[in-house]
Amino acid sequence: MYMKVFPHGQGTGDGPTRYLVLPDYPGRDNHPPEVLRGDPEQTRELIDSLDTKWKFTAGVLSWHPDEVVTPKQETRVMDDFEAVAFAGLEPDQRNILWVRHHHAGHHELHFVIPRVELSSGKAFNPCPPGWQKHFDVFRDLHNHREGWARPDDPARARLRTPEHADLHKARLLRWGTRPGKDERAEAKDAVHAFLLMKIEEGQVTNRSELLAALQEADLEINRAGKDYITVKDPASGEKLRLKGGIYVEHWQLTGLPGLPGRAHAGQDRAGPAEVRSPDPAAIRRLERELAAVIDRRAAYNRSRYPGQLAQDSQRPFS
Repeated sequence: MYMKVFPHGQGTGDGPTRYLVLPDYPGRDNHPPEVLRGDPEQTRELIDSLDTKWKFTAGVLSWHPDEVVTPKQETRVMDDFEAVAFAGLEPDQRNILWVRHHHAGHHELHFVIPRVELSSGKAFNPCPPGWQKHFDVFRDLHNHREGWARPDDPARARLRTPEHADLHKARLLRWGTRPGKDERAEAKDAVHAFLLMKIEEGQVTNRSELLAALQEADLEINRAGKDYITVKDPASGEKLRLKGGIYVEHWQLTGLPGLPGRAHAGQDRAGPAEVRSPDPAAIRRLERELAAVIDRRAAYNRSRYPGQLAQDSQRPFS
């Protein structure tokens, strides 16, 4: 399982919620999205009611294409995610929308969270800067328990499938935003991950094939220099310069055995490495770490968002 938080959150609620449940999207005829928790309309209205700059947090939990995730496993994952994201808060103090996607060929759970604590109306950020140090513990615990492919496992270094499935620039366009500085870096990372996947699958072995792959992804080649390639999104006009490594003029796969993203020993080109048995010691350690993470976050959230019961207890008797 891989977790990604998108760098969006300043637009209206229609963008993230409508995309998640849109039925007429490529591949969704046979695999329509399914709302697992929450109400898209309620989440949209909450986001639109906010007058803060940052209005929502959105992201995805994604699995390797070979992995089957059961409803029971989904429930445990969502419960633990919410235990971290909303530590110390009661159900009526927060809102979240969960939608299952399977049209891209792998299991995805998308989430959208309005950035507001409901009882006070104060701004609330479930994934503040540095969120990885908390949610990585949640992710690692479930990956170890279930034997799922882990992005931190060297034997499964190719686990970047969630990023290549829909280049990050496509999300920017779908949500009607123009990328800022950080989003441009995210877009470059997504394009690079997409190309590494193509290389790993044997579809790209030199720069000529790399240029063709970029064009097939609906990106224009604005300029190709000796050590860089500049691509342009025809819809938005945004340009990204990709430098060094696989982007140099005479690059070819031969002679680059250490290229990131290539299959490792014990891993064929179509599937993950051999599933490893759960490590009881690692699971116990991660359970302790997750409990500590939740305790720390709960202490902070309870001090900042005391909730309606605490507010009622402070009112004088009439």
